Amino acid sequence: AERLAAVGGDRFSLVGLEPGLYDVKVVVPGYVPVVVDGLSLDDGEHLTGLEVRLDKGRAMRGMVQSADGEAADGVTIRTEHQEIRAYTHTTQSHPDGSFEVTGLVQGTYRITTISKGHATTSTHVSLGETELEALTLTLDPLGRLTGALSSGVGRGGIVFTIPEGGNLTDPQDP
Repeated sequence: AERLAAVGGDRFSLVGLEPGLYDVKVVVPGYVPVVVDGLSLDDGEHLTGLEVRLDKGRAMRGMVQSADGEAADGVTIRTEHQEIRAYTHTTQSHPDGSFEVTGLVQGTYRITTISKGHATTSTHVSLGETELEALTLTLDPLGRLTGALSSGVGRGGIVFTIPEGGNLTDPQDP
C-alpha cells in the first residue's frame, strides 16, 4: 500500500511502492501544486535526493458585497483556472466581506460566488505576474416573477416548476 510518512518539517518518504513508473503530485495549502512526472522505481530500489521546490504562486484578494454595498459574510468563492482545471480553489468570505485565495498560477480564472439568498454569479479575471489586491465581487439579488392566471379554470391543472432553492408564494398572501 502507498503511504506518506513525514520525516521532518521539510522531508518526506514514500514507502511500500510496487516497481513501476510514478507521477508524484505534491499539494500543500497556500502553494502551487507540483507534479514530478516519470519517476521509475525498480524492484527493491530506493530513490533519494528528490527535491521539490514549492512556490507560493500568486494571490487574489478582495471584498464581497451585497448589491447595496454591505459586506457579505460566508460567501463561497470558487476560482477555477480556465486552462488548467486542476487549479480550482474554494474559500469563504470573512465577516467584513474580505477574502483571499493563495497558491494560484498565472492565467485566466472563472470566479463564482455562491450565497444563500443571492443568484450564483460568475466573472472572469486575468492573473498576471502581480497579485490581485482589490477585487470587488458584488452579489446579485434573486429575481422574482409575478403574474396572473387567466385561463378561466382557476388554479386547477396548472403546474409550476420552481428551481431548487426557489419558492412559490401566492401574491394575495402578504
